[in-house]
Amino acid sequence: MLVSVPSVPDVPGPPESPRVKKTVLLYGLLGGVLIAVLKLVEYRHLVLEHSLQIYGGVVALMFSVVGIWLGQKLTRTRETVVVREVPVRVEVPATGSFVRNEARVQELGMTPRELDILEARAQGDSPEMIAQKQAEMEKFAKMYDNPVINVAVTFMEPLPVALIMTLVSAGVLSRRKKPSPGAAAAA
Repeated sequence: MLVSVPSVPDVPGPPESPRVKKTVLLYGLLGGVLIAVLKLVEYRHLVLEHSLQIYGGVVALMFSVVGIWLGQKLTRTRETVVVREVPVRVEVPATGSFVRNEARVQELGMTPRELDILEARAQGDSPEMIAQKQAEMEKFAKMYDNPVINVAVTFMEPLPVALIMTLVSAGVLSRRKKPSPGAAAAA
């Protein structure tokens, strides 16, 4: 049911005193505390009466949160950094042949492979040629990491030498002059 209230014109009234503000604030604060106490009593009654449903809801909420977090973690797109190298040709005049500075090499702690790359650059090899040589060297090194290849090379390397020595010695023996029957009797 609607009740119509006649409008009252704005008439300036007496200024509110600080005592009125304190009273309103006090009643508001007490009303808030009373409502909080009533809600707490209602909550306790609710928890005692429906504890199984509340615990089930809390467990379901925890599983939902963990599932959402795990799903976002596993299906997140990873950032891919794309580095594009742009070749820039810089002409450096060669002042002479490359001379290795052993003191500087020891100071920097350079590996033989790094030195090979520097020497190739000093000789004027292009980075592509150096990369190709490195790839070949890596293939060669990987080949010798295989124990089967190591055993084969160890035993197969002396085989041709021994075979050649055997053939030569057999050939030398077969080319010896057979002693004649008369020469053997004369001696």
